[in-house]
Amino acid sequence: MLATPPLLGWTPLRGVDGEPLAPPADPRPLAEAGPDWDTAAVDWTRVGPAAFSPAPPAPIDVDGVTTVAEIDDPETWSALVGDPALVGFTLVTAHDGQIIDADVLLNTARFRFSDTATPDAWHRPTVLTHELGHALGLGHICGDRAGPDCATLDPDALAASLMIPRVPLGEARAIGPDDATGLAAVSPPRDVRRPRVGRVDPIDDGWRLAADGLEDGDLARGWLDGRPAPLALADDDLIGAAADRAALWTTTGQGTALELPPRPDAGPSDAALADTAPEDADPLGDPNGCAAAPAPGRPLDALPLLTILLLARSTPRRPPS
Repeated sequence: MLATPPLLGWTPLRGVDGEPLAPPADPRPLAEAGPDWDTAAVDWTRVGPAAFSPAPPAPIDVDGVTTVAEIDDPETWSALVGDPALVGFTLVTAHDGQIIDADVLLNTARFRFSDTATPDAWHRPTVLTHELGHALGLGHICGDRAGPDCATLDPDALAASLMIPRVPLGEARAIGPDDATGLAAVSPPRDVRRPRVGRVDPIDDGWRLAADGLEDGDLARGWLDGRPAPLALADDDLIGAAADRAALWTTTGQGTALELPPRPDAGPSDAALADTAPEDADPLGDPNGCAAAPAPGRPLDALPLLTILLLARSTPRRPPS
């Protein structure tokens, strides 16, 4: 009698001792970096007990803030990561079995990224959401140390999961049931409060959104052509928006992402988010997917109490700056 392949195969992120790592109990600060970044975080809060809190732009450092950086210089990528064939890379630092910092790198030095699904570029929102899964404590659903072999999993389960070792080029993929199962298993339970948005009315400088469920301390971030745009809470439950995309975040760490209607006076967009690689970048190359490891350039000697993770591969280290 043939054995039935398992349907699910999520794997937690593990430390050097092989033990699973837990994400922080408090909402993870999420550095300002664009609407795709906010939306990727919102998507995780929709499916399970993930939580984020907006933060100002931050560098790649052990600072407790989850940030994303597009590395468009091959030498910089080599110094930080060491493997030019990786499309994405997550830098993780942990202490006492808990993730205290995680930052995401995109290899724009070699690969092309697009905001829309296209056959000759990597789907940027999918890559960002995948890498944030690592920041939340998820490994790949198969192929990692102590995890299942990908060949033992149901192909349909693999096709439905975001946290596979390599998402195919150009494919837009959402968080799947297996990924949500893993998130629920590794994350602490938390209070959930998500803002809701109803009517959208035009005003002189943009849009006014009728919202529900907002409280003191909730935050709003707006984006116009991929750049930060003013977005203010008004009258406790209304938002005046001169933006084309927005994200609302509650103090409990849940978010709502919005795509606003086209502005009546909007001209051609000069945003360059659809192609962030130099002209000679290779959209295909020989990609390995992604990995998670410590940043070689981080001030490790200044943090002697930290347990530094080395997952998936060794990376070169350069002296702390």
